[in-house]
Amino acid sequence: MDESPIETKIGKYTLVNSHVQIGEGSRVWHFCNLYGTERNPVIIGNYTSIGSYTQIKPEVRIGDYCNLQSGLRFGEKVYVGNYVFIGSEVIFLTDRVPSAFTKADKLDVLSLIKGIHIDDYAMIGGAVKILDGVKVGSHALVGAGSLVSKDVPPFAVVVGSPAKKIGDVREEKYLQRLPPSHRKLIESL
Repeated sequence: MDESPIETKIGKYTLVNSHVQIGEGSRVWHFCNLYGTERNPVIIGNYTSIGSYTQIKPEVRIGDYCNLQSGLRFGEKVYVGNYVFIGSEVIFLTDRVPSAFTKADKLDVLSLIKGIHIDDYAMIGGAVKILDGVKVGSHALVGAGSLVSKDVPPFAVVVGSPAKKIGDVREEKYLQRLPPSHRKLIESL
């Protein structure tokens, strides 16, 4: 059997500049805007799906086998691990200073940003906002509509504005809601 690589696909009306690397078998759907710079490229791993109407700014790195829904807004310096799910309309807010002032003062905007880190297997519900400097741990679950202003430990379930821990994904009530393969993986840890 021939095991040729799966083709990468870019949707209609999607803009991708020359400083964006998209891995094998990944999909970037319609009406997206992905732009990196020579110093700060955008890198998307293999077999990752990025939904329509998504914006990705410089120095964003997205791992392999991620499922990113539509309408996402990635500020600069966002790092997403492997096997991550991100629901629709999530915003990664990395702007710390109004850009009108940074340009007037000739400041390097990227030097002011700490960055956001999303570890492997994290799950982020729709309409979540995550602030600069936050790390979401592996297997963590962020409930829809939450505002995440502090680090989320691995396996934590957080909800609200500001997000607060209400449980652990290893608890039966959360485990039973996960896809079988993810549930099996957590149970094996």
